[in-house]
Amino acid sequence: MINDGPFRFDEGTHSYFLGDRRLIGVTEAIQAAGLTDFSRIDPAVLARAAERGNAVHRACHYLDDDDLDWGTVSAEIAPYVRAWERFKADTGVVLNAVEMPRWHSTLGLAGTPDREVTLGGEKGTIDLKTYKPDAVAGVQLSAYSFLAYGPQLSYHTPKRWGLWLKDDGKYSLIEFNDRGDEAVFMACLTIAKFKRSNK
Repeated sequence: MINDGPFRFDEGTHSYFLGDRRLIGVTEAIQAAGLTDFSRIDPAVLARAAERGNAVHRACHYLDDDDLDWGTVSAEIAPYVRAWERFKADTGVVLNAVEMPRWHSTLGLAGTPDREVTLGGEKGTIDLKTYKPDAVAGVQLSAYSFLAYGPQLSYHTPKRWGLWLKDDGKYSLIEFNDRGDEAVFMACLTIAKFKRSNK
């Protein structure tokens, strides 16, 4: 990677920069390509779901840091966090990095994988979801895997998992192994760059 300035992540705007250059985020690229479309969802419903997801992610992060005060976790959020707690106890997953922003200068790409882990002896990336992960999650995870581990050039590649945390305290682990996902994401990134340069 070519470093053309200090990397920084602006949490307020969820933007990534190398020096003065704003990088394209993983989610931004996927949305620019139209793989996700929330236009038909009531904005209030969408905002509420985003708020819930953010609260779950924050609580799980505190849990991973052994700094979670359960008294601050609402009844709505607690089952999702209990599901993550149960998954960790059941599997013995090793957390190698927790929400560590990653970037690739040459591609102008950045993102924050939820968890870089070792699970069952295999290195990989886990994305925490409060809904059932779909095919787009596999594309998203391929980008995070690329940022965390580099291009997937061999048949023995890092694993990609979507972990569905449920509102009853249970969980479901879904593995994504379509090797074409990375190519789909790179197409998304190309579209995002085209749109940015032709505004």
